[in-house]
Amino acid sequence: MNPLAVLRHHVTGAIERGEKAAIVGETDKFKTYTRDQVERALLDRHEILRTGGYSTDPAYALKLWAEIDALRARRMALAKD
Repeated sequence: MNPLAVLRHHVTGAIERGEKAAIVGETDKFKTYTRDQVERALLDRHEILRTGGYSTDPAYALKLWAEIDALRARRMALAKD
């Protein structure tokens, strides 16, 4: 499994176990973002993951995935408006 798949596996497992505190905290961080800010932030986080900028700090990678989840939720909320 590549590093990205491993992270997805671990984050998904954490969510299924009910470890949602990080995601809840991140949701508030983005609640005032506009559509453009959300899209830019998503691109930034995916680029960091793609380039391996998380490889020395697994906790940072988990934070990035929590932020991506929160940004996706914000994007869905904006789409409803």
